[in-house]
Amino acid sequence: MRLLFLSVVITGLFACASDNTLDTLQIPPAPEADADTDADSDTDDPGTGTRDIDADADADADSDTDTDSDTDADSDADADSDTDSDADSDADSDADSDADSDADSDADSDADSDADTDTTTDGGLDGYVCAPSGTTNISGARVEVVHGGGVAYDVSDGDGYFMITGLQPGPATLTLTKGSFSHTTTVTIQAGGVVTTLPATECLEQNDVSIMVVEGEWDDIGSVLDTLGLTYDTVDGTVPGQAASFLTNPTLMGTYDIIFFNCGIDDGWMTQQAAVTTNIQSYVAAGGSVYASDYAYWFVEASYPSQIDFFGDDTFFGEPMLGMEGYITANVVDPSMAAIVGPTAQLNMDLGYWVVMQSATATTLVSGTFDVEDPLDWWNTLSVTGPLAVRFSVGQGDVLYTSFHNEQQSTFAMDRLLEDIVLSL
Repeated sequence: MRLLFLSVVITGLFACASDNTLDTLQIPPAPEADADTDADSDTDDPGTGTRDIDADADADADSDTDTDSDTDADSDADADSDTDSDADSDADSDADSDADSDADSDADSDADSDADTDTTTDGGLDGYVCAPSGTTNISGARVEVVHGGGVAYDVSDGDGYFMITGLQPGPATLTLTKGSFSHTTTVTIQAGGVVTTLPATECLEQNDVSIMVVEGEWDDIGSVLDTLGLTYDTVDGTVPGQAASFLTNPTLMGTYDIIFFNCGIDDGWMTQQAAVTTNIQSYVAAGGSVYASDYAYWFVEASYPSQIDFFGDDTFFGEPMLGMEGYITANVVDPSMAAIVGPTAQLNMDLGYWVVMQSATATTLVSGTFDVEDPLDWWNTLSVTGPLAVRFSVGQGDVLYTSFHNEQQSTFAMDRLLEDIVLSL
């Protein structure tokens, strides 16, 4: 009985559910606005606390749909993002690759260009300028290189060294010059920045430079010429009449390029002073060079009285012979000389009564402060600052005078200064 009853009840319930379902399908669908309104109204009833099952079902369906849609959208977005990222990455990679390639290409091009420059236009030459003897290096010599790219110059330093760079590779002509002395040779300039060193045998040459030495009692310029490897002729100026015979012969004088007057020449020539001074003036104006030391000052004073102001009354021979013996710390003014011995040099005036210069219109090469006898009171000593070596030019020639010389009193610095003086003429 109980089973039969339950069966009837369950059958009735399914029948009711079927009827309700059919009734629902027969109702025409409401507009969307009404459906939204119904959905909104099918919320929890604050009065009863019940929930509409249909509304929950709709909400779940909407939620599922939104979730699926969001998921798809996210997936698409991710796909797009991945695609864009890959595209950007590929573009960046290509751009970087192109930039690197361009940079490498430019660097290679620059390197090739530099290499081409080094191997075609860059070379150099260095070495030492030496005296004809080959044993003494020369300061202040002009070094000229004529190469495919033009002409380049340098001046040898205190050790005689020079260096010239930026020379076009290939054969070039080198000329070394100091005063009347020179040497010309052909050299080969190497490429690629290589500096070619001049052989030590390439020295100044005397060539056809003719030298006369008028010998005196207190000096020996000949020993300086010997050290430098120069040849020369001599006149014994200590023998009366010998100096005058030479100096009154302008034709014979004109065969020499340089004439040296040593200290201590016999003063007999002064009886023909007018002729001698005229010949000296003409000789220098025509391009000859003259060097005189100490007591030979009168050859310079009588010929060029305005160039040097000798101490005391220099209108009479012998007046400025007032220098006292002793060492002088001289100031070396001439750049070429200073490069050799430095800004100062020790001069040994070991004999008194040397010739004192008070001032000069001529160019001062060496100067100093020294003691001299007071011409008005021989018991009194005066301190004088004045030239010790001067130089001036007249016409095409040069005149050089020094109060010091190389006989006995010579020091190493004095020898080097005298060597430079000789080669500068």
